Amino acid sequence: MTEPMPISPVKPEPIQQTPEVVSKLKKPCCKKIIWLGIGVIVTALFIVGSFMYIQLKSSRIDLTISNKCTKDADCVLGIQTSQCCSCPQAVNHQQIGKNKWLLYESEVNYSSFKPVLCGIVACGPCPQQSDSFTCLNNQCTILPSASSESTDWKTYFTKNLGISLNYPSNWYVVENLNETKQSNFYALRIEETKDSWANSIRVMKFSSLIGQQNDSIEQFGEKKIQWEMLNLPGISKNSPELIKKEPINLNGLNGYKFLLKFNNLTEIDYEYQSEVFLYNQQKEYQYTIILAGDNQSILNQILSTFKFTE
Repeated sequence: MTEPMPISPVKPEPIQQTPEVVSKLKKPCCKKIIWLGIGVIVTALFIVGSFMYIQLKSSRIDLTISNKCTKDADCVLGIQTSQCCSCPQAVNHQQIGKNKWLLYESEVNYSSFKPVLCGIVACGPCPQQSDSFTCLNNQCTILPSASSESTDWKTYFTKNLGISLNYPSNWYVVENLNETKQSNFYALRIEETKDSWANSIRVMKFSSLIGQQNDSIEQFGEKKIQWEMLNLPGISKNSPELIKKEPINLNGLNGYKFLLKFNNLTEIDYEYQSEVFLYNQQKEYQYTIILAGDNQSILNQILSTFKFTE
């Protein structure tokens, strides 16, 4: 009896999958991943777009700038915080507080006042310009910076006052004024027209009275202005009105600046006068600087060139 021959196991032949079959097997999975990715992207774009829309809508305000004026006192420096890349502009003072306009101060960082999305916006630097402005052709206009002054400006230095400043070459300098004959008192006047107080700067330096009165420079200035408005004939007879008071830092000295408007021109022929009070606590002396005349813009431009040498 013969033994049966062993039967080798039959190996199943591998099923040949054509590219079309493979594609059909994988296509649903790929589609799901693709559509899922698209959905995520669309959702993210929708969220970001909605956020941007809300931000822009909240800051989409009337960008019309009111810079019309009839005199220098109508103008101020402002900055619009609804725009990412805004720079200081000369505008009518009534613009401040409207449409997210703020009064501009050079030492303030305004980034926190601007829309959130401004944090991802790259802005170029603002052009160099002065803090002086004028009403030119019924438009508030920023004057050129001191660095771009005309070459016909002169530099004046006085050791008695311990200051240097720049002024137009066709203006006049009257020095060593001391009507009160006080010791430690020196005065200087720079004027556009000879022997005229209209459009002139008067600088006085004297031993400090602030320390004796225990007043701050602001309190001292307020008392001085109030006394002048009531008792000084050249001021009191012209119905003075205090229209502005602001802190000032002039070449490292802190002080206060007061702007007066004269409503009845009986003793003088100009409508506006600023008075600046500065105090050097270390040296125990103070400065009073009077900017008399309606061309306050050029007077402020001269004031911005002051340097104290003591």
